[in-house]
Amino acid sequence: MTETTKTTGATEATGTPGTPGTAQLVVDVSQLTVELGDPDHGHGVRIGPVDLQIGRGECVCVVGTSGAGKSTIGQALLGMLGPGGRVTGGSVRVAGTSLFDADDKTLRSLRGSTVTMIFQDPTSALNPVRRLDKIFADVLKAHGTTGKDEIAARTREALTAAELDPDAAMRRYAHELSGGMRQRVMVALALVNRPAVIVADEPTTALDPTTQKEVIELFGVLKRTNTLVVITHDLRVARRLADRIVVMSLGRIVETGTVEEIMTAPQHPVTQGLVANQKLTKVAKRRDRS
Repeated sequence: MTETTKTTGATEATGTPGTPGTAQLVVDVSQLTVELGDPDHGHGVRIGPVDLQIGRGECVCVVGTSGAGKSTIGQALLGMLGPGGRVTGGSVRVAGTSLFDADDKTLRSLRGSTVTMIFQDPTSALNPVRRLDKIFADVLKAHGTTGKDEIAARTREALTAAELDPDAAMRRYAHELSGGMRQRVMVALALVNRPAVIVADEPTTALDPTTQKEVIELFGVLKRTNTLVVITHDLRVARRLADRIVVMSLGRIVETGTVEEIMTAPQHPVTQGLVANQKLTKVAKRRDRS
């Protein structure tokens, strides 16, 4: 399976077509291969080899159908694979640090401060018996911020960036929030330690259409000042947010391009199918409204 790569707007004069220039590189995935289970004996899958470079301030959306390997790549960016997952080749560097050469202490420090993830189910990610101000304090203290005033200021800053009222939010528990507000809290937790890279795994999947729109708009604001990797099966999300779209299928990247290139001239059959399906969905929704 060959990859189709097109020129992107993120290219610097020092870079090669379709990739960010070396001076601005924040994520560098090189020939990464991951095995889940035991693929050689028919009890697992093999992801890769995958090459992916992301520049500072870029928003890259990784799209594909279920089982394409999208979430595995997102987990690899945190050096955190699921049960039975193991790296069998290649490398991942985030903000200059090689994740697979780092010890456990270094990885714990990197997660949340250098690279962080917004999971698709905020309900399971938030401690239901701790008030939100305590949850934020825990996250900040884990990465060296211990002053009471600084913790309060950083929490307010993050909640405001996620378009929440800090005074109201800090006094509440997760179960007291709507689904959209919980997702905004997850965004704020991702922002609070000012990471170099934010990975969002299907951030709109569990939300109703109105809340999905609000969260997409929030990510549109975040991308102005952050480096984002958004994992999604929904091309509509990628179309709204991406500087560059990466299409995966069967554990491989099969096509890369700008939103315009992917949506108007998809080259790989998988990409063509995703685009056609998105267009059919759009037509059906228009028909339902008429």
